[in-house]
Amino acid sequence: MMTRNSDRRWVLACLGALFIALPGFVSAACSMTNLRGTWYAVGVSGDTQAGQMDETVRCKIVVSSTGAIPATGSSCYVRDYTGLSTKSIPSGSLSVSSACAVTGSLRMCQSGTCDTFRVQHAQMAKDYFTFTLVGYYLSDPDVVAFLDVVKQ
Repeated sequence: MMTRNSDRRWVLACLGALFIALPGFVSAACSMTNLRGTWYAVGVSGDTQAGQMDETVRCKIVVSSTGAIPATGSSCYVRDYTGLSTKSIPSGSLSVSSACAVTGSLRMCQSGTCDTFRVQHAQMAKDYFTFTLVGYYLSDPDVVAFLDVVKQ
């Protein structure tokens, strides 16, 4: 009987240790260091009011250790029915919460006209190298983008 009780206590102790340690592995917190680096985004955008999701978007976004978007190095290529165009990203900032939610905005310019793209919903994966996002332009919230973002 003593051996059986010892075995039970040992199994229960192991299970207890597993349940205590497992949440740390499963829900590791995100930090700004996870956001720093060069990110590549690919997705679609368009005007939801008009029912036209007819643009493909490819972006390179450089994020500093503070979450700032430097004045150079970031841009997007947008292809729609008129052809391929380039949007510069001269400023902006992103942040990530400990729960890995990504928020922020990017200043995007094309042909001298600029607008702010707001990240509405984004969630970084626990690998810290990918996230998906949904965002919109402040001047026209009906123009939205759905992007998959990968860190290189």
